[in-house]
Formats: sequence, C-alpha cells, structure tokens
Amino acid sequence: MRSTNGTWMRFRVVRSSAASRDVTENAIWWADHRSREQAVRWLDLAILKLESLGNDPSRHPPCDENFAIPDVTIRQLNFGFGPRPTHRILFSVTGSEVFVY
Repeated sequence: MRSTNGTWMRFRVVRSSAASRDVTENAIWWADHRSREQAVRWLDLAILKLESLGNDPSRHPPCDENFAIPDVTIRQLNFGFGPRPTHRILFSVTGSEVFVY
C-alpha cells in the first residue's frame, strides 16, 4: 500500500470519523486564530504524521490513558512545529491496521 508521498506502508492507517473531524477543526482553528499559511503547514504536518503510522507504529509509546480500554494498547504520537509538541495522535494497532482515535 502506498502513502500519498509514494512510499510503501506496512500498515493500513484507518481514521475514525472523530479523528478526521478533529484534524479539520484544528486546521480551521489555525486559519482563524493564526494564519491561513500556518493552517496549511499544520494540516500538511498532521497528514504526514498520520501517514507515518503506516510504517512502524510500535515505535511510539503507550499513552497515559492506555489503561482505559482493556486488552488494547493505546499509543501516542506527539507532534508540533516547535521543539515542544503541541498535539498528539492517539491510536492502536491490530494486525496490519492502525486505528486512529
């Protein structure tokens, strides 16, 4: 399976409707409160990070809320523009699928 940048992914990344909605709403927030250019940069970065989960999702640590769902390891990918991450992606891995919450 290929990502939008043409690289091969070992895992299929599946976004929940809530995750897709959150990405859209965050991009709109950036456009309204920062700038349209920053919103585009943030959206590009978020999509890049989401797609990166298709390569090696287990490299990311379990999140603090991992205990909430028995028998499922919930992991997190932190990201942001600067040296301090401002956003995180919560996900789990089952077989060859990464499910983004």
